[in-house]
Parts: sequence; C-alpha cells; structure tokens
Amino acid sequence: MSTLGACVLSTSWALAQEADQYRDDFLTDKFSVAVGVFFPDAKTAIRADAADGTFGTTLSTEKDLNIGDSDASLDVSMLWRISKKHRVELEYFNISQDGVKTLDANIRFGDSVFEEQFEIDSSLKTRVIRVGYGYSFVNDARNEFGLHLGLHVTDIDAAVAVVGDGDGSGLREAAGATAPLPVIGAHGSHRFGNRWVVYGRAQYFKLDVNDFDGDMIQYAVGIEHDTFERVSLGLAFKSFEIDIGIEKDDWLGKVDFKYSGPTLYFRLGFGAL
Repeated sequence: MSTLGACVLSTSWALAQEADQYRDDFLTDKFSVAVGVFFPDAKTAIRADAADGTFGTTLSTEKDLNIGDSDASLDVSMLWRISKKHRVELEYFNISQDGVKTLDANIRFGDSVFEEQFEIDSSLKTRVIRVGYGYSFVNDARNEFGLHLGLHVTDIDAAVAVVGDGDGSGLREAAGATAPLPVIGAHGSHRFGNRWVVYGRAQYFKLDVNDFDGDMIQYAVGIEHDTFERVSLGLAFKSFEIDIGIEKDDWLGKVDFKYSGPTLYFRLGFGAL
C-alpha cells in the first residue's frame, strides 16, 4: 500500500473515531435544553359546582362548549446531569382553548345557570410545570435507565360568559385551581447507530390529599437524531391525562382531561460529565 493510501486510511479512521466520540457524548451532556412545538389533541370534561355545594353540569368542552383543540403550543424542557447517576429535569408547556356556542340545553357552571339559546364564549387554559429528580441505575454512552420522583404543578383556568346584548348579557362565571401533584416514574433511552436515540418516560400519581383527589398519568416516547455537534432534532409523542376532584375556594368540582399528540423540537447540549 502506498504511503498516500496509508495516510488517507489513517486519517479516515481517526476522523471516524472522533465522530463516534462526539456522538457518544449525547447521553453524557451535562446540560441540555429542548425547545419544541406541541400539537395536542384534546379530550376534556369539567364541572364547576356552586358555593353551596350544588353540583354543576359535567361539560364535555368539545361537545357542550364547542371548545376546539389547542393551537400549537410551546414546549420547553431542561436537563442537568449532576453526575452520571443523578439528574434534575424541568419542563413547561401550556395549552389554551376557546370556543363560542349557542346552548341547546340549560347548564350550571359555578353559581350561575346559563339557559338554552344563550350564546356563550368559553375558554380553558392549562399550564404545566414539571420538576423532577432522577437516579440512573444504568448510564453509559449507549443506554440509560432510571427512576425518578417529581412534582407536577398544573394550573387550570376555565371561564364561561354570555356574549351579545340579549337575555343573560353580562353573565359570567370563572373557576381556577393550581394543583401541585407529586409523581413517581421511570425513564430510559437507547442509542442505535451513531446518531439515533430512542427514549421513553412515564410518570404516575394517585393521591387523596388536602384539596385534591384523583390520578394523573404522563408519558412520552420519542426519537432524536444527533444532527450536528451538540444539536439534535427530535420527534416525540406525548400524553398528559389528569382526573381529579377539586375542593378549593376558586373551584369546587372536577376536571378530567387528556392532551396527546406529537412534539417537534430541537435540543442543545452543553458541557460533558
């Protein structure tokens, strides 16, 4: 083999080793930030009772209030690997829905009754902040698996108001609650090839404490491509379900909803363990 050929092969091997090394840093970034767009499909039901305990009407927001799916919403998450075994996560997303409908039956929401034929404007806003600590039993350049504990802070606001100048004009009711929900879960990921990673995460809560009673399930599965050095592009499917009874001054009643759909995002990695 000529000297030139040997040099080319040697250089190619060295570059491949270098590429493999930086690609293997994917699971060992000390800090990472992911910014994406969540496209949720919504299935929600809410009930707001009167202050005297009279049950409100259980409303399918899609059917009874004509509240449609949310527009694409911002989804941001951050990960700090304190060490190979320990990690801290933070995630935020918000979903905003609204709709207008002429009622075909009387409904009670809060202390008010909205009568048939009233035209109403309704809104439902949900904001979620997830904070978690994870312990990874396995964490190498190819695989990671661990368990984590966390807190989901879910802030929910709903409002129903009569629109127009006819009967019931000015009638409006609103309800809001912030639910801090402890969760337990698991996370895992696997690299295949030098640029692809599949991962999953699931969390669960079931508790009867203070002003809240119910359960919550959240999970995500996704795939990422290590497109550039320290920059990855990803696609995930996320689902967030919550079914809780609420006994708060600002909301006495129940919420039952599920948001699920794809998320497109990019992830930036910084530093190394």
